Amino acid sequence: ATFCGTSWTYKELNSRANVVASRLISNGTKPGDRVGILTRPSLDMTAAVLGVLKAGAAFVPIDADYPAQRIAYMLEDCGA
Repeated sequence: ATFCGTSWTYKELNSRANVVASRLISNGTKPGDRVGILTRPSLDMTAAVLGVLKAGAAFVPIDADYPAQRIAYMLEDCGA
């Protein structure tokens, strides 16, 4: 995977996604849950999305440029 000049092997991406999935599951995330992802596009965002999916949950992309009140509303509204 490559983004803006930074590259990870599939093994690195998969390992980082597994860390995210493990943390989500250990914190009680269950299949069907919604998890908000608040980050700018990056390889870390890709690992986060894959990690959420590996945990069986759905990801809710949230634009980091939104005002705090809008972000809070989105998280509450989707049940993340």
